[in-house]
Amino acid sequence: MPVAEIEAADTIVVIGSNLRHEVPLLHQRLRKASLRGAKIHVINPVDFDVTFAIATKTILAPSRLASALAGLKLDGAANTVVIVGALAENGI
Repeated sequence: MPVAEIEAADTIVVIGSNLRHEVPLLHQRLRKASLRGAKIHVINPVDFDVTFAIATKTILAPSRLASALAGLKLDGAANTVVIVGALAENGI
């Protein structure tokens, strides 16, 4: 999916990422999506600052990121985007 289309998503899941520092332009796209009404769910080992509204936030140990993603309920989500960050990729 092109990055420009992310802001048109209805539901966005961010897992293991400090988007504001990793990919600031993507962080801005999520801000636009949030202002448009998208629900953004964040699963991270650290409570990072963001500039958009968060529907749900789960902060837990890195070893539990995958199980938290598996347990996330996205009822009625038609156009969903999952963003996997450096913390999840590196298992930090």
